[in-house]
Amino acid sequence: MSHHLTFTRRSPVLLLAAVPLLFACTGTVDKGQPASSLPVSSSVAASVVSSAASEAASASSVAMAAASLLTSNGLFNAGQQDFVAFAESASVSFDGEFSVAIAQVSANPWDVQLMHPVAIEAGKEYTLCYHAKADAKRDISVNVDDAAPDYASLSGGAIEQSLSTQYQAFSHSFFADATDATARLTFNLGASAIGVQLDNISLALGESCALLSSSSASSVPSEAASCELVPPAVAAASPVGLNLNRPKTEPMIPKWGLGFMQSQWGYGSPEAPFGYDTQEGFLNHARALRGLDNPYGDHTHPADIMVLDMYWCGGTVGDFSCWDWPNNMRWDHAKFPDPKAMMDELHAMNFKVIMNYHAGGFESHNQEWMAAMQSHLDAGLDAPWLDFWSGGSKAEIQIWNKMRSHFGEDKRLMFMARHYTLPNTENAEGGEFNAAGVYQDGIGKETPPNEDDIEKTMPVHWTGDVVGSWLGLEQSIEGVVYGPDGAMGGWSYLHTDTPGHSGVVGPQSTELALRWIQFSDFTTGTRNHGWTPRDVWSWGEMAEEYSYFSRMLRYRLLPYIYTYTNVIWEQAIPLTRPMKLAYPGQADHLKFQYMFGDELLVAPVYKSAADFGGAMDVFLPAGEQWVDYWNHKVYNGNQTIKVDVRVENLKHVPLYVKRGSIIPMGPEILYIDTAVHPDPLTLDIYPKCAGESRFTLHDDDGESLGYQRGEYARTEFAVEKFADSLRVEVGASVGEYSGKPTEQNYLLKINLIDEAYRKVKHNNTELTYVNDFNSLLEPQAAAGTWALDAARKILYVRFSTDNTVDSFMKQ
Repeated sequence: MSHHLTFTRRSPVLLLAAVPLLFACTGTVDKGQPASSLPVSSSVAASVVSSAASEAASASSVAMAAASLLTSNGLFNAGQQDFVAFAESASVSFDGEFSVAIAQVSANPWDVQLMHPVAIEAGKEYTLCYHAKADAKRDISVNVDDAAPDYASLSGGAIEQSLSTQYQAFSHSFFADATDATARLTFNLGASAIGVQLDNISLALGESCALLSSSSASSVPSEAASCELVPPAVAAASPVGLNLNRPKTEPMIPKWGLGFMQSQWGYGSPEAPFGYDTQEGFLNHARALRGLDNPYGDHTHPADIMVLDMYWCGGTVGDFSCWDWPNNMRWDHAKFPDPKAMMDELHAMNFKVIMNYHAGGFESHNQEWMAAMQSHLDAGLDAPWLDFWSGGSKAEIQIWNKMRSHFGEDKRLMFMARHYTLPNTENAEGGEFNAAGVYQDGIGKETPPNEDDIEKTMPVHWTGDVVGSWLGLEQSIEGVVYGPDGAMGGWSYLHTDTPGHSGVVGPQSTELALRWIQFSDFTTGTRNHGWTPRDVWSWGEMAEEYSYFSRMLRYRLLPYIYTYTNVIWEQAIPLTRPMKLAYPGQADHLKFQYMFGDELLVAPVYKSAADFGGAMDVFLPAGEQWVDYWNHKVYNGNQTIKVDVRVENLKHVPLYVKRGSIIPMGPEILYIDTAVHPDPLTLDIYPKCAGESRFTLHDDDGESLGYQRGEYARTEFAVEKFADSLRVEVGASVGEYSGKPTEQNYLLKINLIDEAYRKVKHNNTELTYVNDFNSLLEPQAAAGTWALDAARKILYVRFSTDNTVDSFMKQ
């Protein structure tokens, strides 16, 4: 079904219409397609075109009216000009921003006040925008009022706003209650002794602010690079399939395998956190992640897999009796009285269960060993973790056959095995566990005809036991992404113990733990594991908050990540792409930054802030412009920038979006349910200055091998920028699979918008403008609505499509 939407604001008009895109991109580097090329669909398209001359006249009158309001010196480039400060028990400064240091709480909020005179007219709509932060979390009050003696609000009442320690952009719209040529815009700050900084203040007529460039560009969203065509890099090239260690592609894993895995040696109790595993202890850790009743408290966190290391057989941490037959295959029923009931409860909490196995006795007691494995599968085991470091390949083949028989021939298997990738043994715990190349020397030489058969059903591997240290993190990044046994060598689903197998306990190690978590969240697998507690709350409240923040971004990126797991299967191009693979000849020497797909550049912080001196170098490849994901600052490529990695900025991994990208994202979720599809599906769009870019979304049932038989759907998105227009296209979903939704709700998030829009039409029906753009971010926001975040230059649209291919699309 075709959908037509039109956006109108002053001179520009944004049109969503059913017109296919066939425009070529000139002057920029074309990016590789993330999935198989598809015909351009024409379900929904968007374009910005010039409006009639009458619109220009209207725009002129609006601009003249706005000039009488606060549109000059809102950046404080002229010091205090036009502003009045009342600062009882406080000191103020005007130097590119307004800053106030408050000695003590005042009797009245207005005893510390920043004021600017304004003239307003009754019944007119006005929008106030500003950037604000504070030295610590606090609230402020903002108002437009009349002069003495009444100081009555003309903006519908004072606006209470909560500030954090980072600059945030705020926008408030209101209809003036009265006409007043001597009205005042006031920021009332005296209710707290916490200092405040304000910048980029704008009050304008209409439903959006004047778009100012902030003087505090390092802290607030702004566009640093000019919008011009970027010359292509001489050596730039799209990634090609890998054929290094072995010619193969790796199968797609179950969709839930991309979720967070909680693992550690022993799940003790609050009183004995280093104790042995028990059924109740294991369940309590899972209950904590779901916010259910447990002795640890509410530690709700996105997670899909609970991993039970070897102590389900009894013993304590450090006791290796569970490595050997028969202990390694039998439950200690004193500690695990009812394994099936335990797994049933975990499944009811929407967890999958993985258990760790060692190979002792496999050959000498093969029938008993495999019978025990079958009993675990019957109890509800979802996947094994094979910690086989001696003669493991024979066991892996038999266990794979057992699982294939149990789950069925069409089921994707989550089958995790040890892999050895670290560049040397210096960081190993008992060096033989981490020697590079052992995996190939073992399986590859022992059973070469069967290795690819195993790979096709069990591509998930981990690096072995890694020491929890900054050196361990460095080597893990290098091994997982750049190592010959990592992504560069064709092992795309390699991941690491996070944050290292030993050490890293308690708040004193928060920085290392968080930086490692951020790295893991931008790989194909993210798993906390170690021989001491590795719970999400193990490093204190701040670390728990920040790890939740990082992990939730990963979960929101699931549509993007899952699409690239299909690229791994079809094209043998990894998700974690070394720079020398993505941009050959530009940054071949770099080992600690990489592309995450074709659109995102990730630079994990691999040393402490102290070792970096607070700033880390990040190289931005030539031929592109790059957008800081966190503040939308735009950089030209072919340069190395300094990134703030002080502990004050510990929340954010350095992350950059290639300009022109279309990034599909889902809503916030706590676990992956393959039967539930993103609602809404967000398209996070970063238009180029000129030219076209595309993204093809892949989806399937997430569980079966049907994708290998063509049972999947592809949806193509496109964005194209012209000199005076912007076109966004959302195509029809082409293809079928079991469980495919019949319709899809969308949220368009179009970033880097310099134009302001006044109307949006869908099939010539005007959509509803929503004053508060945050309301469009709510899960149940109505389709057919739109909003503009003028301060951050983001336009939002909510609409729905059906997922059928109509007769036009079939031509």
